[in-house]
Amino acid sequence: MTPNRKHRIGIGFTLALIIMLATNVSGQTTTNFEEAPFDFQSSLKGLLEGSIPSLSLASMDSIPIVTVMHEKIDERDQRRHPYGYLNPHFFKEIKAKDIQEVSEKFVLLVVEDQFGQLRAVSFTPEGVPIESILLNDQFYYAGSIAHEVESRRYSPSIPYFYDRIGHEFVFSTIFKIMSPGENNPLVDLHFHEDETTNICRVAVSAQGRFSSAHFEQVSSPKIYFERFALASPFFNQLSDKLREGVDYQKRGDSLSIYLDRDQSVQLLSNDVLFGAATFRMLDADSGTFSVSQQYISTFGISGDGDFCDLKSPAYLSDWKLLNTEYDLFDVAKYSQEQQSAIPEITAKNFKKLVKKQCGKYHYQYVKHVRTKEDVASFSSISQVVLKIDYQPYASEEIFTTYVVFELARSC
Repeated sequence: MTPNRKHRIGIGFTLALIIMLATNVSGQTTTNFEEAPFDFQSSLKGLLEGSIPSLSLASMDSIPIVTVMHEKIDERDQRRHPYGYLNPHFFKEIKAKDIQEVSEKFVLLVVEDQFGQLRAVSFTPEGVPIESILLNDQFYYAGSIAHEVESRRYSPSIPYFYDRIGHEFVFSTIFKIMSPGENNPLVDLHFHEDETTNICRVAVSAQGRFSSAHFEQVSSPKIYFERFALASPFFNQLSDKLREGVDYQKRGDSLSIYLDRDQSVQLLSNDVLFGAATFRMLDADSGTFSVSQQYISTFGISGDGDFCDLKSPAYLSDWKLLNTEYDLFDVAKYSQEQQSAIPEITAKNFKKLVKKQCGKYHYQYVKHVRTKEDVASFSSISQVVLKIDYQPYASEEIFTTYVVFELARSC
């Protein structure tokens, strides 16, 4: 018997319902299988060991926000998060470099949220959220008379810095007023706040909680040239010698500054333990400037407290144009791979050169040299050179000044 049309519709509806239910059950079974409990400790270990490239925190619980200072940036942040909590679902995936500290009591990460803000967040080792603070952001607002920028960052090239020895975040709060005219020159050039005038510190307790912000005013020493001055907190380490005039030599448009070993490492190394070296231009006549950097590697042989420096041959890196923002720039740092470039010379000629320029005493330290790798062990960066091109607004002439950091190389 052939089923009528109404009967066929009923059979079709029943089959569709059975298929839909089967699909739902199948989907639920698969989903439950895939959504195993998130193992924070194992995932973090895998990220540190490199077995996984990144880590998502989307399944974590909401994180309480702590306000360690009260600025316009914080007011905007509170409007964005009126309930005082962060949803980790909106965090970008974290990389190994974002892990700041792992202790018995807490794990400290830096994450980027959906607004591009960088935040420090702490968790228990099991992945229970503790709290979060805002580290890096910028707030720009324009006016008819002046434009204003409020920022929170560590330096022009580094958004934040975590001192792993002091267990604290270090950054600066910045407020700048600019003219709305062409090039937006800064108003009150000598008085605006930036990385060379203030430092903010937020400590992380043994329980993974953030302290209230501690502010420090910085009086950065200045070195005066004919048309501008150069200021930097880095000069604080040299201030006594700078006042005595024995730590640098100024010849016309060239300045040599001699650094000890600790200062040399801080200026040169890009290790996470070292922060940025930030410099500020203070110009007598309002103008524009650009800064390029080069490093020079030479050979040196260290005897028993007696160092022989071979000025030639030398390896000169290409000039690198540094990023400048208004009147600020950071000195470029170098990785171990970048520092490994050496002057071109054969092992035989290298030994001859040492014997001729340094004498028999230093020659005994190099007479075993046979390979290029042996020669490379005696090479290191001896100078970091800044070339500052400055052009006053009222002139087409460009004035070039060289600042040469002489690095310590002997013990």
